[in-house]
Amino acid sequence: MGLLKVASEIAPAKALNDIDRMMDIARNEADMGPALELGLIAIARAIGLPPRGASALWAVGQSVGWVAHVMEQRLVGTQLRSRMNGGMA
Repeated sequence: MGLLKVASEIAPAKALNDIDRMMDIARNEADMGPALELGLIAIARAIGLPPRGASALWAVGQSVGWVAHVMEQRLVGTQLRSRMNGGMA
């Protein structure tokens, strides 16, 4: 289940109206779908986090990923390189 679906099920009425309108415009005019960040914003609103709460959710998720990466490197015994530019070195 996606973040937007979860958010829509738990959000108070009208909390996500502007996100819904923006998604309709993006789909109809640019043929674009939502990205992770939009889902995090929706979840943050749905659970009543303060402004910039989605950034905190993103940071926690990144931190968990980095810790898992380091743990995997230790198990393998060698440095693993991310395929992404600007990834952890």
